[in-house]
Amino acid sequence: TGLHVALENILFRSFLCLLEKGQFDLNGLDHLGRGPLSYAVMSGNLEAVEKLLHLGANPDHEDSPQKIGLAALTPLACAAAQGDYAVIEALLDKHAQIDLRDRHGRTALMFAATATSGAATRLLLSRGSQADRVDNENRTPLSFASEAGSDAVVSLLLKQIVEVDSKDKSLTTPLMYAAVSGSESVVSILASRGADVDSKNLRGETPL
Repeated sequence: TGLHVALENILFRSFLCLLEKGQFDLNGLDHLGRGPLSYAVMSGNLEAVEKLLHLGANPDHEDSPQKIGLAALTPLACAAAQGDYAVIEALLDKHAQIDLRDRHGRTALMFAATATSGAATRLLLSRGSQADRVDNENRTPLSFASEAGSDAVVSLLLKQIVEVDSKDKSLTTPLMYAAVSGSESVVSILASRGADVDSKNLRGETPL
């Protein structure tokens, strides 16, 4: 509601005053292993993100890897997962490392692909993110975009130097992920780029 928004703004401005006076650690973590910048990113508060970065918050600060259930996400990965173009841009302008990996080996580009955000994907690629990186399961951004059924992101990634038939540890290809997700358009795009329609995964399954 409007009241909640107003209260959040009041609390935010009060918090910034305390930060400017040095009464809070910009990079301090709470019981969940998250810092102020991570919360600002998750809330989509661009003003807060920019202010925290201006005050010196570390744009590459990860969720505490000692905390169970957290994946050592950076603020950039969180912003990419939300497809938040403005916040991604603000972080990159403060030199956030674009291809840092989380505990599972995933990069911000993989999160943007999963979020089916064409704008975020385009921005990350234009700023140098590598389209052929793989995570701990050997999955690529194209694999995630295909599973998510995003025509726009798949098309963007295929303009880069990527392997259309990249295989993860289960030998599953992007085409197989697209087929399982039921995305006819992505299947068509991948097939038109030469994806192997007869490829088999470890279970002997083909895209068909």
